[in-house]
Amino acid sequence: EDIIRKLLTPNPMDRLGSLAGGEEDIKRHSWFKGILDNDRVVKKEITAPWTPTVEDPLDASNFDSYDDIEEAEKKTKKPPKKLKIAIQKRYEGF
Repeated sequence: EDIIRKLLTPNPMDRLGSLAGGEEDIKRHSWFKGILDNDRVVKKEITAPWTPTVEDPLDASNFDSYDDIEEAEKKTKKPPKKLKIAIQKRYEGF
């Protein structure tokens, strides 16, 4: 609970990992004590508890589908407002 609260602190200047110690503050947090051997993680010596089956680099079958939500948003989305001609002229040539 403590690590979540510190990672999700609204002000980025007070957020765990954003202070003077940087990511080391996160690594040293008590939540990781005894479960994170960072040297072994960096050397890729730790076996993942679960490895997903992936058919190819673009395989997204392990993720939830949001097609229905995207379709609903398209139906309810209002077209963008057009800029006034005076404002559009500012951007001529870009």
